[in-house]
Amino acid sequence: MNAVGFPEIFAGVKSEEKPSAIQSIPPRIKLPPLQDYQIAMKDEMLKILKLNGNKTQSMVTLPTGGGKTRIAVQAFVARILPG
Repeated sequence: MNAVGFPEIFAGVKSEEKPSAIQSIPPRIKLPPLQDYQIAMKDEMLKILKLNGNKTQSMVTLPTGGGKTRIAVQAFVARILPG
């Protein structure tokens, strides 16, 4: 069953041992701070997200590599975390 070295769980074999529901994974790299244009877009996105709660939608348009995902994640995190 373990001919290729994978854990048995990958073969569909039930294990008595349950993995933890919560895992802490350290970041591989520290992210650099947002650029000024990214901060401005994040702040605008936060304003829009606060308008109608869960019914609000927003779209970020930037060239490839401009930080769309990072801006959106930073805005969502800032929206849901207090402080």
